[in-house]
Amino acid sequence: LHFTCLIPENFALWERIGLMVQRDFAEVGVDMRLETVSFDEFNRRIGAGDYEAVLNEFVIGNNTTRPFTFWYSQSRRNLWGYRNPAMDAAFDRIRHASTDSEYRAAFRTFQLEGLDNPPAVFLAIGEVSRAVSKRFQVVSRPGVDVFQTIAEWRLTEPARATN
Repeated sequence: LHFTCLIPENFALWERIGLMVQRDFAEVGVDMRLETVSFDEFNRRIGAGDYEAVLNEFVIGNNTTRPFTFWYSQSRRNLWGYRNPAMDAAFDRIRHASTDSEYRAAFRTFQLEGLDNPPAVFLAIGEVSRAVSKRFQVVSRPGVDVFQTIAEWRLTEPARATN
C-alpha cells in the first residue's frame, strides 16, 4: 500500500507528526509519501478533492456542531466526501431531539457509528492550556473552558498606596 499525504508548509508541528506517522506506517509496510505545499495550495486542493490523504487538525469540542459541519453528507463543508447514512441519521436525530433522553440516545448512536465507521483516522488529541494575567478576576467552573466565562471577568482592584 502506498499513498501521498498533503501537509501545508511552515507548519512545523504537522510536519513532525507527518514524519512520525510516515515512520510508523513504514514499520508495517505502508509507504506514505509526504507532499508539502503552500497553505493556499493546500486549501485549494482540499476544496477540489485533489488529494489521497491530508494531515489536518480539527477542533471539535464536546458537542456535535463541528462534526455535523464536516461529516454530514449534505453539508457544504464536507470537503472530504464522507458519506454514511447511519451517521447522517444519528445527526438528524440529534438535531430533532425534543428531550434529553432522545438527545443522549442519538448522541450515543453518533459516537458508536463514529467508532465503527470513522470519517477519518484520528492520530492525537490536543490539550489546551490557558494563561491569564493576574490583573483579572477570572470566573472558572469545573469542566468549563475558562474563556467561556470571559464576559464575567473583572479587573482586579489596583493595590492602594498606604502612607
